[in-house]
Amino acid sequence: MEEAEAKQKKAEEEAAASARRQAEKELEEEGKKLLSFEDSLKKGKTEQQAKEKLAGSLFTEAENKLKKAVQTGDVSDITITQTLLETAQLKRAEETETAKATNEIQKRVDKCMSALLEYFAKKPKKD
Repeated sequence: MEEAEAKQKKAEEEAAASARRQAEKELEEEGKKLLSFEDSLKKGKTEQQAKEKLAGSLFTEAENKLKKAVQTGDVSDITITQTLLETAQLKRAEETETAKATNEIQKRVDKCMSALLEYFAKKPKKD
């Protein structure tokens, strides 16, 4: 009878050890994903800021040129200003798309972080 209990206990310990190894492997994978997503997030935010700054500069430049062109009645400058405004609008649209992509990456980061926190919350404490 003791031998059967010992075998059962050993099987339970092996199953627990296997589950721990699997959980540690999953934890490592989640950590790698998190680092990758955080890197992408950082790049996305940097790109978004650059595009936002460029669009703002283009709008400011176009506004100044338009004021001067209207005051002088220079049709050529008005046409140039129109092109500047169109370019600024395109850059603003690109910035918006980058912001959407960055938000999606942020959601992935949050999801990975949540999974890691959940793992550590459930992890039994060692004595």
